[in-house]
Amino acid sequence: MPQIRTIRLKAPTSDLYVSWARFAERHPQASFFQSEAFVRLIETWPEAEGVLVVALDGSGNITGSLLGVLICETPGRLWQKSRLKRIHRKLTSRAVVYGGPLLGQDPRQQQPTLRALLLALHREVKHRALFTQFRNFFDLSGFRTVFEGEGYRYNDRLNLLPGTSSAETAWKGITSNRRRQVRKSLEAGAVVVTEPSARQVDEFYAILRTLYARKVKKPLPSPTFFHALHALGPGPANNHPPPGTGSGYAKLLLVIYENRVAGGAACVMLPGRAMHEWYGCGLDREYKKAGIYPSVLATWASIEYAAKNGIPVFDFMGMGRPEIPYGVREFKKEFGGSWVNFGRFSRVNRAVPYFITETAYNGFLFLSRLVNYK
Repeated sequence: MPQIRTIRLKAPTSDLYVSWARFAERHPQASFFQSEAFVRLIETWPEAEGVLVVALDGSGNITGSLLGVLICETPGRLWQKSRLKRIHRKLTSRAVVYGGPLLGQDPRQQQPTLRALLLALHREVKHRALFTQFRNFFDLSGFRTVFEGEGYRYNDRLNLLPGTSSAETAWKGITSNRRRQVRKSLEAGAVVVTEPSARQVDEFYAILRTLYARKVKKPLPSPTFFHALHALGPGPANNHPPPGTGSGYAKLLLVIYENRVAGGAACVMLPGRAMHEWYGCGLDREYKKAGIYPSVLATWASIEYAAKNGIPVFDFMGMGRPEIPYGVREFKKEFGGSWVNFGRFSRVNRAVPYFITETAYNGFLFLSRLVNYK
């Protein structure tokens, strides 16, 4: 059984942390979400706490790792008292591993390493997270029995990866309808800003917040998260650049029309590897009469950015379950690309609180549909 080390992620400076950062960056399945850059983002994310687990062989060499994040919802006014805040955190916290684990290349060590990592992760989060979920960025079907042996269940999840070998290839990959909407938006006077001001980030967040409250019905990080994302810069942990300087790890591409933000996309990336569209929105209905399609333009601008900056993979970060209709999938499929189904692995850690929260959430969605029914 490999030796397991858990690295505390508050101002990490140990030699093992430096070795892990190098291992993660050079790994064939490397991504932003399994990198030192994500650790730095988590440090400034008020609703989140990072968990990093590393496996070592007998010689002290890293044989695998996984970086997870414990996320809770921002408490409303009702939950502001300290005791209620603790209850709120326990009822909304979940542990998510994006694009992990990263396993060494020796096939003899991979399964025991994965099993040890899963056990260590569960020890860290079982009393703090309602459930743990692995959102897969690559094929882990060969390790399904290991996950299931540790209490995880597999669910299908589609994704779409547009071609970004060149801007021309990306442009040809989208439908004629989407190309027309991009051209029409630009001709009508919309522009894409890649280094927005703090005020523009706030305007983008206001659009996102309305979208998530009225339609998406899922948790959204606080404004602090998006400003931290925009300020994320290259370099070692705790080397934070001034806000608004942009970076090689995150990009906010905002659609501006008549000096107002009409939509945008918040993307993260690992240079030379992959770019992920994490959040996106647009006031398409409001600007349609002006001939502007903010969601379309923001999505295209993100794909084009990846193509022009030598990023070989553009990731929409999920297109829903294949058996369930999903409006986002219908919108994004017109941007072309390769369909994949790497799925997700999930494990419930605290059954009773999970059942209470799930029941309350589904009830809230049902009531919201009744209120908004026309």
